Amino acid sequence: MAATSRTARLASAESGGWATLAAKGDGAMTNSQGSASERQINTRSLVVGGVLIGLGGVVGMAGVVLAGSTLVAAVRRRVQQMEVPPRELAKAKWVQAKSAAAAGVGAWQNNGTTRQHAPTG
Repeated sequence: MAATSRTARLASAESGGWATLAAKGDGAMTNSQGSASERQINTRSLVVGGVLIGLGGVVGMAGVVLAGSTLVAAVRRRVQQMEVPPRELAKAKWVQAKSAAAAGVGAWQNNGTTRQHAPTG
């Protein structure tokens, strides 16, 4: 396989960036001239395509970093503008949830013998 790729590179360099590959019966690709099932591959286009894909990845990552930092800054501003800090708000909601759960357990254990009606209106 190393000889085949070396031959393809040499043929590519000699032909101005074009490599001629032909399929053998066993599925392997070899460098040949004049075969009926020839495929010409422009190696320069492959290299340029690879470089463009790499550059696209770099630009994409730059976009992710920019959008992420903008989002983090917006969240920080939002938290600073809150009247009650998130930690205290979470504690208050936790206490509220615990007392609601305790009330539910108490009502369940009493089998609903003491019913309270919610005011309508």
